[in-house]
Amino acid sequence: MALPSLAYPGVAATAARTSCLSQIINAARAQFRTGIPAAAPQRTGLRRQVFDCGGFEDLPGDLKRSEGDVAESDPTAEEAYDHAGRTWSFFHEVFGRESVTGTAAKLRAASGKRPRPNG
Repeated sequence: MALPSLAYPGVAATAARTSCLSQIINAARAQFRTGIPAAAPQRTGLRRQVFDCGGFEDLPGDLKRSEGDVAESDPTAEEAYDHAGRTWSFFHEVFGRESVTGTAAKLRAASGKRPRPNG
């Protein structure tokens, strides 16, 4: 017998959102009772951002694509987006972590060619 989350992919996503909302509500209740702010729940899952530095050295540059956005026409931005996904998958599957630090940080990548020095 298949697990419900495997048979119905939307069930797992809905359950995750519901769990997150429950954490937020419980934190708000605790803060109301005690007056002490509770730690905010952390987001989980793949969260990529790709920036275009446009040939300049100041990073991160202009945001080209975030998680779930429509694909860009810029092949270097798409390549950076895909590689960021592979990086996340590696840490998630091999180490069971959401990021390098394990804190579910966003994966940020920069694309764009830097001008070569003369010579």
